[in-house]
Amino acid sequence: MIMKIEKGYLDLLKAKFLLRTKGYCLTPRNRYYLVINKDLTEEEYFLYGLLWDILIDWDDRHVTYGLFEIHIELLANFLHWSSSKTRRILKSLVNKNFVLIVSKNQYTLTGYDLRIQFSNKSSEFSFYKELKQQIIYRQNNNFKNENNNVKNS
Repeated sequence: MIMKIEKGYLDLLKAKFLLRTKGYCLTPRNRYYLVINKDLTEEEYFLYGLLWDILIDWDDRHVTYGLFEIHIELLANFLHWSSSKTRRILKSLVNKNFVLIVSKNQYTLTGYDLRIQFSNKSSEFSFYKELKQQIIYRQNNNFKNENNNVKNS
C-alpha cells in the first residue's frame, strides 16, 4: 500500500530540498571519470552528483549524517523527469552499489566517507580510485542491498 503524502508535508519537503540547492560545495574533480570510464551513464552520473552534492547530510552533528531520503515524485518534478525514469535511474545506481538502501525511504552513498579524506587535500588521494575500490569490493563480495527495490517514496 502506497501512503499518500499530505500536501503540506510535501510543500515542506520541497522547501527543504530547494534550500539545499543554494551555496557551494566541494566536489572531487576526478569524479568525472565515473562517466568517462563508463562506470555510470550520464543520467546516472547526474543523479549520483545531485545526491552527493545536495541530498546527503554532510553534517556529522546530525543523526542523519551520511544519509538522505528520496521522495521520487518531488525529485522527478525538480529534475523535469518522469517518476518512472527517476525510479529506474535510482534503481540502476542501487544495482551498481553506488547507492545503498538503509531502510524503506533512507539511503546512503558508497564512498560518502571519502569526503573526509578528500577534504584533507592529500595529493596522493584519488577519489575515483578509492570509490572504485569500494564498488569492486561490494561486487566481489556479492553485496546485496537490504532491499533492492526502489519504492514509491
